[in-house]
Amino acid sequence: MRTKNFLQYLFLALIIFTACEEDDDEPNGTATASFSIDNIVEVENATEGLSVNVGYDNAAHGGGTVSISVSGGTYGADYVTSGEAATFTLDVPASALLSTFSITPVDDDIIEDNVPLTVSISSVDGALSLGDVTSFTYTILDDDDPLVAMVSFESETQAVAENATEGIPVNIVFNQASTDGGTISIAGSGDAVFETDYTIDGQTSENFTLDIAAGATGASFTITPVDNTDFGEDVTATFTISEVSGGLTLGADVVSNITIVNDEPAPVVAVVSFETETQTVDENSTDAIPVSIIFDQEPTDGGVITIAGSGDAAFGTDYTIDGQTAENFTIDVPAGATGASFVLVAVDDADFGPDVTATFTITEVTGGLSLGDDLVTNITFTNDDAAPNPVIDFDTANTLQFSEDVGMITVNFTLSEALTAEATVELTATGTGTIGSDYTIDAATTSPYSFTIPVGATTGSVVLSITDDMDVEDDETIALEITSTTGGVDPGVNVQSQTFTITNNDSNTTALNYLETFEGNDGSDNTYLEDVLMYQSAMVNQTIANQRFDLISNGGNFSDADDVTAPSDNGLNFFYNSQSDPANYGNLDTVIITTGLEGTGATDISFDTAYAFRSQNSATLTFYWSDTYDGSGNFDPASWTVLDTETASDMNDEGLGNNDYKRQAFTINPTATFYIAVRLEQTVDETSFRTRWRLDNFRAISQ
Repeated sequence: MRTKNFLQYLFLALIIFTACEEDDDEPNGTATASFSIDNIVEVENATEGLSVNVGYDNAAHGGGTVSISVSGGTYGADYVTSGEAATFTLDVPASALLSTFSITPVDDDIIEDNVPLTVSISSVDGALSLGDVTSFTYTILDDDDPLVAMVSFESETQAVAENATEGIPVNIVFNQASTDGGTISIAGSGDAVFETDYTIDGQTSENFTLDIAAGATGASFTITPVDNTDFGEDVTATFTISEVSGGLTLGADVVSNITIVNDEPAPVVAVVSFETETQTVDENSTDAIPVSIIFDQEPTDGGVITIAGSGDAAFGTDYTIDGQTAENFTIDVPAGATGASFVLVAVDDADFGPDVTATFTITEVTGGLSLGDDLVTNITFTNDDAAPNPVIDFDTANTLQFSEDVGMITVNFTLSEALTAEATVELTATGTGTIGSDYTIDAATTSPYSFTIPVGATTGSVVLSITDDMDVEDDETIALEITSTTGGVDPGVNVQSQTFTITNNDSNTTALNYLETFEGNDGSDNTYLEDVLMYQSAMVNQTIANQRFDLISNGGNFSDADDVTAPSDNGLNFFYNSQSDPANYGNLDTVIITTGLEGTGATDISFDTAYAFRSQNSATLTFYWSDTYDGSGNFDPASWTVLDTETASDMNDEGLGNNDYKRQAFTINPTATFYIAVRLEQTVDETSFRTRWRLDNFRAISQ
């Protein structure tokens, strides 16, 4: 921008040269006045003002004045001049070749447009006249950036009482004034509900926008809580500055939580329970039977109690409830109540029968009520009618438990008096024991079974014949019930059923305690493995020859039977390395099978396994058992049950590394001689080119 100085000096040199060409007589001529520069641009924070030269084309003049005017900006705000005004006059002495003045920009902090100034020689007088260049443009460039305000909530949390009479301001602070202003978008959330728990002055929703004027230093909005009469938890309105625009940017604290504190006292809640657990009343009673429900205190809000009726007493037949049409009903409880009740009325009939009981349960409460401890009450209606015939019950002296080798057991029945007519009694048998195979009733093998009691008898009986089998089984039950009577006897009201228990007398003769640790191998007997496992190594889909599990001794590199993390010396080993030679690629698929194991029922089995070469070992071990395998040495998967599978990768994921043993444990339920087996399968290729697995401690133990 300083090329203007060179141009001024060049112009000055031309004027002096021209002046030197004139004669040097006394000055009595005229000269023209011109600017020595054209258009100029300068920033407002320039450290030096612009020096402007007015040149005269010869020295043979008598002097005069030159009037300068500056237009287009505001003097004092945008610029100042050495003439101390926007318009001023330069005095030009006779013979002068040059006059000089300066213009200096005023540096401010205001963001504004660039200011173009027009500087003109507005007039001359004396021995001067206007030259060719009498004006130029001087543009002052603004150097100020707009001020962007960072906005944040003043407080992260505030609290206000629900019954506050004044709103609470939520202030948003700016780190500086914003040059351009903008907008702030507020998003409301939380468990406080707009217009139910609070309002926002001037807003119709919890989501709103604040308009920010240029130069603003902050903003705010006001929350006013809504007071109600309901007790409840404190609630929180959460406000988030979700977006800003214009001369604003998001600060650090853009979330503010306003907690509205409940001002109502907690309501009093009454705990409800039945006053008594049992009551007894004669069926011919004419008195009302109140059933009382007690409260531990008076509830503020009242509520509803739901009652469910059950039991062998029938609503409408054995009893009624005042004001109710069914045994299931509700009771409305007003606020401040000290208790509740309902009233039963017994229904008297002429029929002989057992005592019956109505059971009532408080199943649910609402409002200011809560469930107590005593929620069930039983009302027993005692029979008051005589039986038309003698009645029959099971004898309470009967033997109720006996061994299955007892042979026969007599079940006796009592009669209230001697029969005056022959009677038939029907028994129905249930329970875990099976009639016909575990027992018979008077040689009968089906249920129900009926027997006859003759005239004059005062007792009755049947004989249970118990089957003594060889099965190891759980104890079994025989549940007998008098289900009907005909003739001269009626069912009693005391003991109408009895349950008898047959205890098992058979021991588990096929209990198994098998454990093969391979530690008996000292290397001197080549038949050891065949002896302990029958060494049934079956090749299934294997294409690589001569690869199977072998028994080896490798001091300390197998697992201990009692502690899988402790060492032992002997076990089974499978190792193959193709040496990355494609000629050695193919399928490995071999199974190791135990000898037949004699045991039935729940049996715990386990194997110890360890791997090596995880990155190249992609083999899958599959664990099997079978009680249908024929022991032939030929493996057919259809005859076996899969217990689980294992891979090196899976064991590694469990934190087990090379040569770390894992005990694979399962429970089976064989019904005959059974076998357990381990199958190894791997496709050997350029990626999975080798494998090694070790097995130890084959175990099968009856529970």
